[in-house]
Amino acid sequence: MSRRRFGRLGAAAVTIVVTALALSGCRGGSEDPTDGGGGGGNAAEGEPITIGGSFPFSGGLALYGGLSQGAQAYFEQVNADGGVNGREIEYTALDDGYDPSRLASNARQFVEQEGVFAVVSFGGTNLAIRDYMKTQGVPHFVMAGNAALSEIESHPHTRAWWPDIRLEGAITAHAILEQNPDAQIGVMGFNNDITVSQIEGLTEGLGDQADQLIAEETYPPSATDLSAQINRLQAAGVDTVVAALGGPVGVSALQYMDQIGWDPDIYNYSNASAIETLTANAGAAADGLHSVQWLKDPADEQWADDEGIQAFQDAVEQYGDGASPNDMLVLNGYAWAQALVAVLESMGDDITQEGLIEAWDNLESTENQATLPDVQMEAGPDGRLIHSYKLTTWDGSTWQIEGDVIDGLELGLLG
Repeated sequence: MSRRRFGRLGAAAVTIVVTALALSGCRGGSEDPTDGGGGGGNAAEGEPITIGGSFPFSGGLALYGGLSQGAQAYFEQVNADGGVNGREIEYTALDDGYDPSRLASNARQFVEQEGVFAVVSFGGTNLAIRDYMKTQGVPHFVMAGNAALSEIESHPHTRAWWPDIRLEGAITAHAILEQNPDAQIGVMGFNNDITVSQIEGLTEGLGDQADQLIAEETYPPSATDLSAQINRLQAAGVDTVVAALGGPVGVSALQYMDQIGWDPDIYNYSNASAIETLTANAGAAADGLHSVQWLKDPADEQWADDEGIQAFQDAVEQYGDGASPNDMLVLNGYAWAQALVAVLESMGDDITQEGLIEAWDNLESTENQATLPDVQMEAGPDGRLIHSYKLTTWDGSTWQIEGDVIDGLELGLLG
């Protein structure tokens, strides 16, 4: 197994592992969510808090490896400042290539061999390991918006960092109808649970106008050409597209629509709408793109003098292992790590695995340096901390914020 170690002054090394592990056997554990299960990660006072991360550092979704780099940078920054209540954080990350079997293997490695305190990972593939994390009694955090990740009663150890995409979908529907009450809407997204969740939210937000959702097009995460899906949406009479366009395939999709002269209103998923990886590369084809967002974009000129973004960029430059300080995904991972540390600090000296989930579920309104103004972290009934958005539009150089913060729970959406 090849390991690369990243040192820092006065703190424990953080290790990023970029090789897959052979599938190991699963041993059973307690079903009691207050029993430490098989993880064995409750460290004695003063010992490091160990966290394992599983992310796609390779493959078609390798750009999401930046989430891990952002988390690493924040943990290193915290360690350099004395740790969490005097305890350092030891973070290890493994490559899963967005392969469910590799993710499962990584989870077993962390829990059964390394005895970590908590696990963090990316994407809808994590739905398959929730039962395992439950039986092992190990806290599990996922950077994904899938609606199923709000099922906290049946899966008491798994919590999602990203907002429920149903909530974002419902808020997007409200924004669409305000702009165009007669919109003919089409959805374009991955052929997995994330798009199913998005459609659920859109349908709820459209209410008695749900019949205006007239077309759905999906594609595998490995897709590199969306021209066929775009052509079918255009042929169906769609004038408003709700999508999750990100990275190179998102850039090519926007440029293809521009080339064929099709100019629908496009509302893009918040966590895919990064300047560095989408709008800057798409050029004029991205102008007028809409998104309901909750996170700042570090590449956006409007945040150049923002104290929180400056702290993030300093941390990434010092501890980010070559990550871009302008990458919104890196900031997203940094924001999750900041949320986790806020929860850990609220626990005082009594830091336990079962206590971590309880503290997460009871976090009171707390600022996060990475979120948009007036978007606070606060525990909700879905086990998530973010429920507010702001409508934004890309004007060619910046994400213009339109109107006040939209609180989905105050609107009674999904709650």
